[in-house]
Amino acid sequence: MSTSDNSSKAHDDREWMNVADREERRRIQNRDAQRRHRDRRRQEDEEKQRIATNQQAAGAAYTPARLQDTDLATPEGLPWGAFKLSSKESTTGASASSRSLPEFAMKKRKASDDHLSSSW
Repeated sequence: MSTSDNSSKAHDDREWMNVADREERRRIQNRDAQRRHRDRRRQEDEEKQRIATNQQAAGAAYTPARLQDTDLATPEGLPWGAFKLSSKESTTGASASSRSLPEFAMKKRKASDDHLSSSW
């Protein structure tokens, strides 16, 4: 926006100040308010479009490797104490907490949960 645009806009905004007729002044004020509202909406829409485009471009820029493609899928790649899950176990509907804990820990956890629920 150039300085001439700014000065003309300021002049438009003050145009209603010299109008004596109330209805005419209200029409001028409403016209100015609608213009500002349309400008704000246009800027918001442009910003939303820019954000959506950036997110789409960012999403396509990086694709994480699948577990089968990495060395972690082999027992040699697992850290000490980690459990290797077969593909069947990893695709079942079991909860994440039950898949991450060994069987004896799950039994101990269930026993402590049962103890807590019986005391209430």
